[in-house]
Formats: sequence, structure tokens, C-alpha cells
Amino acid sequence: MPLAARWAVDVVRRFSQTVAEQLAAADPDRFVARSGEAHRVGRIFVDYLRNGEGATAVAAYSLRARPGLGVAMPVAWEALDEVGSATEWSIANALDHLASRRADPWAELDASKQSLAGPLKALGLQP
Repeated sequence: MPLAARWAVDVVRRFSQTVAEQLAAADPDRFVARSGEAHRVGRIFVDYLRNGEGATAVAAYSLRARPGLGVAMPVAWEALDEVGSATEWSIANALDHLASRRADPWAELDASKQSLAGPLKALGLQP
């Protein structure tokens, strides 16, 4: 990996780790930054580890290698309360769900260019 790309990956990983740790410190009953099932029982694991070199994550709309072939479905923030569980969509019903949507929750993603410069500075991290 070229040096500039490695540097960018490291900046994003450090930023993500700092945010995860601050969330866990601010509300430890709700959030945890340590991986492992025993640490996250009843809490949300803020997984900053997906932002490191060589890390893998499933892409949106991908089939999951689990019984029922679940689908990784992007969900709008406003719709989160309506989601029953992570297993709600599968290969059997994903297309029906997509057809019933009023809008793509990621339709404006390209229009919102972001920079980590301000948040990094606020967290006391150097790019």
C-alpha cells in the first residue's frame, strides 16, 4: 500500500478509535469499544476496527454467509425504530423491501463531501 494511502487509513482508524472510546466513556451502559461478545452483552459495540488496514466489512446489499442468507440493508436514520433485527432482510424478501422504499437512504451520499480535519483537531489528534 502506498505511503499516502497507509497514512490516510491510519488517520481514519485513530479517529474512529477515539470516537468509539469517548462514546464508551460517556455512556458505558450503552456503548462499548472493546471487541468480544462478553464485553458487549446488552450494549452497542462501536466497531472502529473495521477502519484499519486489512480489515474487512460487508458491503451494503451483500448476502451474509449465515442461515437464511441475510442481506446487509442500508437503513435511513429515521427508519431505525422500525427495524426488528439485523436478520429482517434475506434473499427471500430483500427485493420486495427495496421496491417498497420511497427513497434510497444513500441517494445524497455523494453530495455531502466530508473532511476529518475539524473533528481530528477537536479530538486533539494530528492528521
